[in-house]
Amino acid sequence: VNDERLYLPLKLGQGKVNIFAFGFHIVVETDFGLKVVYDWKTFLSVTIPRAFQNLTYGLCGHYNGNPEDDLVASWGTLATSIGDFVQSWAKRDAFCRVGCGDRCPACGKVEGFWKPQQLCSLIPSQSGVFAKCHSKINPGFFYKNCLFDTCVDGGAMQTACSWLQNYASTCQTQGIAVTGWRNFTSC
Repeated sequence: VNDERLYLPLKLGQGKVNIFAFGFHIVVETDFGLKVVYDWKTFLSVTIPRAFQNLTYGLCGHYNGNPEDDLVASWGTLATSIGDFVQSWAKRDAFCRVGCGDRCPACGKVEGFWKPQQLCSLIPSQSGVFAKCHSKINPGFFYKNCLFDTCVDGGAMQTACSWLQNYASTCQTQGIAVTGWRNFTSC
C-alpha cells in the first residue's frame, strides 16, 4: 500500500477497510458491508448488503432480482452478448489484454473425465455435504464452472478440488460450516 509492504490482517482508514486471509482466500470487507473474496487464482466473489438493492450497475448488475437487465454495457444499453458486456467494462492499458482472441479454451473429449465429474457433482447433490448451503449459495454457478474448468484442464483432479474448496469457502463466508468433504474425496 503506497509503496510500503504490509502484512495481513490489515485495517485501513481507521477500520473502514479490513483485509485478511480466510482459508485459501483473501477477503476485503468495508464498514458499509461490501465483501470481496478472492482465491488467488480463478474465483472472485463480490457481495453487498440489501441496502444497495436497485442502486448498482456495471459488472455486478442492477441487483434488482431481474437477471434480464444485468448485462448493461458501460455505454448504458443492453449488451448483445456476455463477451460484449465484459469488453465494454474492461480496463485497457499496455499491460492488460482483454479476451483470448482465437485461442480461447474449449472442452473436448477428456479420457477419464468421469472421476473429476464425480467430484464436481458433489456441489449440487441434494443429499451431499454441501446441501445445507444450497439455500444461501446457488450451487449451479460453481458446478458449471467446476465441470468446464476441469475439462479445459484435461481432467485435472486438482481443478475440481479447487472448485469444491471455492464452494465450501463461499458457504463459510455466509456462516454455513461445510465439513467432512475432504474425508471422502481425493482433495
